[in-house]
Amino acid sequence: MKKVISLLLCVVMLLGIVPIAANATEEVEFVRVEMQVPYAGEEIHYNVSVYPSDECELDTYYSSEGVVNGVKWMDEDFMNVPLGTELEAGKRYTIRVYVRAKRGYIFSETYSTTTHFDDFETNHRGILREDDGIYYVEYNFTCTERPQMQLIDRIDFTGAAPVAGGVPNYNVSLANAMQCDIDTSYNTYGFNNGVRWQNMNSLEFMNPTDKFVSGVPYRMSIMMIAEQGYAMGFDASGKATATLTFNGNINGSCDGENAWAKAFMVSFDFGARQDEEKVIESVALTGPVAKAGQKPSYNVTVPADAPYYVNQAINDDGYYVNGVAWFRVEDLSFVMPNETFKAGYTYRVLVHLNSAPGYVFPANYIDEDYYDTDLIPTYNGSNGWFGGINPYAAHFGWQTTLTGNIADAKATGFKSSLPYTGKAVKQNMKLTFNGLGIFEGEDYTATYKNNIKMGTASVTIKGIGRYTGSVTLKFKIEPAKPKVTVSKVTADSVTIKWAKVTGAKYYNVYEYDAKTKKYTGILYKTTGTSVTHKKRAGGTAYYYLVRAYGIDSSGKIVASPYTVKDCVKAITLCKAPSVSGKLYRIGKTGNKGIYLDWVTCKGAKYYRVYRYNTKTKKYTTLLTTTATDAKLGQYKKGTYYFLVRAFNANGAGSAYSTKNLVKVVVK
Repeated sequence: MKKVISLLLCVVMLLGIVPIAANATEEVEFVRVEMQVPYAGEEIHYNVSVYPSDECELDTYYSSEGVVNGVKWMDEDFMNVPLGTELEAGKRYTIRVYVRAKRGYIFSETYSTTTHFDDFETNHRGILREDDGIYYVEYNFTCTERPQMQLIDRIDFTGAAPVAGGVPNYNVSLANAMQCDIDTSYNTYGFNNGVRWQNMNSLEFMNPTDKFVSGVPYRMSIMMIAEQGYAMGFDASGKATATLTFNGNINGSCDGENAWAKAFMVSFDFGARQDEEKVIESVALTGPVAKAGQKPSYNVTVPADAPYYVNQAINDDGYYVNGVAWFRVEDLSFVMPNETFKAGYTYRVLVHLNSAPGYVFPANYIDEDYYDTDLIPTYNGSNGWFGGINPYAAHFGWQTTLTGNIADAKATGFKSSLPYTGKAVKQNMKLTFNGLGIFEGEDYTATYKNNIKMGTASVTIKGIGRYTGSVTLKFKIEPAKPKVTVSKVTADSVTIKWAKVTGAKYYNVYEYDAKTKKYTGILYKTTGTSVTHKKRAGGTAYYYLVRAYGIDSSGKIVASPYTVKDCVKAITLCKAPSVSGKLYRIGKTGNKGIYLDWVTCKGAKYYRVYRYNTKTKKYTTLLTTTATDAKLGQYKKGTYYFLVRAFNANGAGSAYSTKNLVKVVVK
């Protein structure tokens, strides 16, 4: 069932985008899904409408198995029904329609959102569901054979026609109410008791208090429901086969997408029509253009004798001023009167036009809601377009792009130094202009120079398209930072190694002092890839830096860049603690236990006590402690051996060694 185009839809056609909602977030309180459900023997389809269209929409972007155009069909086992499947009588099916709230609206509480699934015969109360932030409406039904319907042959309406100075009358009567009736419960989209009046100049729906104006065409639309056993029939072109009259003489219209429908809308037009008036042959506007740094101007004019005019009564939400608005394409937003235009952006001026009395725009009729035109309007002599048009109202658009100097762009990801690879190296950078991302090949070219050998290279960025000017950025090509690892530590030495660097002639190794923040060289001009630094203190942290050195195109020595973050940290093992053992009395009994104590080791975070088995040559862990002594409890008579290991901050322990065992004899 078709809905009459609104003023907002015309603006959407001008913008080429979805409408922009206000910044405030409102709850969607009502969702209506309309779909003609197939009968047995008919194929499944995905033709769905979701309302209110200014608050929510069909989620055609949602991609999942079985989802086509935001709709998913499932059988009684909830398995996907493939495209092209014919429905079978008596089987249960589920239709899942995915919806999403538009900008400025939210589904806050799904259980409180009123939902209807309308199959044009029955209006079903449904539930809006949510799964991981994806909202959908489900409709379950049992497929039936197509019923035999008697087609409505004639509908005669009576009521009050529009009179200049009068207000709309919503009391419409039927002469043959046996076949159909007015849906007086329909009170959305401008309808009142199932009846709606529309100003065909502005395409705005009338309020009950609005007055009719002489010379303005109006349309009355009536929502209808067929009685049991009846339906409205449509021919191959989609036109109703029934005769439709108002007060006995005005012929009405009714369009449909199927052979018949149980719910349909009848429309009647009142006032002058296109064939009674002169056709406007050209449209030429003059007005301001966008200039970077300036605020928008709304003074759009037409020639003095033009058979059309700017509808200055349009002032919507601060976007339109005297029938004129400015729109920024890149971020899909209207330009407010206090904002300024930005270089690098594309702007559209949008203008509402009306035909003068006695004239009409050359609007080509498509159906009861839409028109097209071959007329090409101009703005300051440059071609624009009509986003929406009817014989009495046109919605004009014209676009311009403001140039910008590429030297004002910001480069993120640009590095002052890149590693030498032996091949041409390039920057992995992204450019933005006034917060707008711009792209190589589309907005600029990047030309490199001296970017193969070590030394100073450059990239020249030259604007193209909407950008002018150029800027050159310099960077260095140096040996890559060596990848350094700690390969071995002992209680008195550290061994580090590194991977070879492309183009490196030699390497220098430095020790970094974290307290003085100074570097001391420990090995110069080595061509190897490892070094062992001896005479280190046990349980101590040491920091090492390795730099690679190469030769640039001029013969100068070039070193790899570095920061303190490039240092590798190594912690030497703690030296094995010196342990003593003795016996102690357990409580007031005569029993004796084994007691160990040892000297604190530098860098030790904790200690681990082991018992050593002289027969199996194995160690058994007894306990872990941060103390420097341990009571091991009562042991039987015999000779026992124990070892204590100290562990550093890396969790590495001092060496196992039988030399460090302590012997305790229990008698």
